Amino acid sequence: MTNIRFKKLRVRDLHQLHKWLNTPHVIEWYTKKTSTLKEIETQYLPRISGKDPTKSFIITVDNNPIGYIQEYLVRDDLELKRYVEENSAGLDLFIGDPAYLGQGLGSQILREFLKQVVFQQEGITSCIVDPAPDNPRMIKTNEKVGFKHIITTPKPDPKYLMIIHKEEVE
Repeated sequence: MTNIRFKKLRVRDLHQLHKWLNTPHVIEWYTKKTSTLKEIETQYLPRISGKDPTKSFIITVDNNPIGYIQEYLVRDDLELKRYVEENSAGLDLFIGDPAYLGQGLGSQILREFLKQVVFQQEGITSCIVDPAPDNPRMIKTNEKVGFKHIITTPKPDPKYLMIIHKEEVE
């Protein structure tokens, strides 16, 4: 088993995050555009300071930073709370370092994050993910962990909404 850890995002991580957010595979499925360092600071500094409730982490594998993962409460997302219970958490992630793609790490990262972070919070009974409907790789990764499809949200920005309940996490 690989040693997977989640370190809270810090100011000194923003240059690495900037690099990852501008890699082709992250742009394709996560950001849909390139980002300047200033844009990244504007988005992520409030998370680091606690002004934004989204909890942001750097994913490490054997102490090497490889990607990013975030967790938020559904009650803080106006769109998503129309589809799931307010006591749900949501998460988003990407592997930024291309050297770690295609190794089956995504499902391991998801399982560990659910155990170590999401379901450690009092009152959280389920977790959702919302990959793009045309991202079969991420959908399959989520399914391997036990997430089940509940709805595909309408256009213009459809999401393939999937859920897992606390008691389903091994």
